[in-house]
Amino acid sequence: MVSPSFAGQVTMAAYDFNGDGYDDIIRTDEDDEGTSIRVYARIEGSFFCKPVFVSVVPGRLMQVPEVIDVNKDGRKEYFFVTGEERGIIYYDYKDNEYKKTASFDF
Repeated sequence: MVSPSFAGQVTMAAYDFNGDGYDDIIRTDEDDEGTSIRVYARIEGSFFCKPVFVSVVPGRLMQVPEVIDVNKDGRKEYFFVTGEERGIIYYDYKDNEYKKTASFDF
């Protein structure tokens, strides 16, 4: 349940980032600590998802996050911009885990 005083935004995106044939869910929400980004992946043999990656970044979202192929490698990433940080959440196929880039300039 969301508190009546909640003033942040919540966004969601779905895409098969890890290549298992099922969409993963990325959810962002804002609070006084910044923007929380959570990735949920399907539990094998189930219809349920579990959290597989959590990151809190400073600032509030400046735009709705996008699922795009940022680095043109044929795989889509989750691109976000807050007032204090820009970054990408991506699935590292070599290490078989989700990662977040450090801040970068375009």
